[in-house]
Amino acid sequence: MKDLSLHILDIAENSIRGKATQLAIEIVQSRTNDMLTIKIADNGTGIPADRLETVTDPFYTTRTTRKMGLGLPLLQMNAEMADGSLTINSTEGVGTKVIVNFRLSHLNRQPLGDVAGVVVGLAASYENVNLTFNFETDKGTYQLISHDIKTILDGHPMSDPQIMEALSEMIRENLKDLEITQ
Repeated sequence: MKDLSLHILDIAENSIRGKATQLAIEIVQSRTNDMLTIKIADNGTGIPADRLETVTDPFYTTRTTRKMGLGLPLLQMNAEMADGSLTINSTEGVGTKVIVNFRLSHLNRQPLGDVAGVVVGLAASYENVNLTFNFETDKGTYQLISHDIKTILDGHPMSDPQIMEALSEMIRENLKDLEITQ
């Protein structure tokens, strides 16, 4: 995966496959601490304790359509290459939380990519999932809650291309104000 937004998308889709109805994506970028942290938490089915240690093994997957699961192993490798780490906490029947850290200024840290497009795409594609998105920097915090957007839209589908483009642009403009390092 060429950027971190694609890793976020991969983990979020894993959450949704795990029957999550609540999904929280939080990104904290601190130039002061030279740290980038991404947290993705859900209320899905969780990962059984006996499988939790195998989720970063590229040769282990629960899918029947392929023999490899590369999302989490690649994310872990990318984090470690940028002086970071990957942590997964999960409780069966409660949900899963993935936390990944990177040294912000590290030469090997992947760029963030199109986070706004990923967030809007997820919210529009999975309208039965309440998505909360937070982005925090040393300059402030931006938050978007899909349930609030759906209330404002009053029944108009979030998947309408004009709405998706307007929401993506709104997020991008707000993130620009936070002086994000790509």
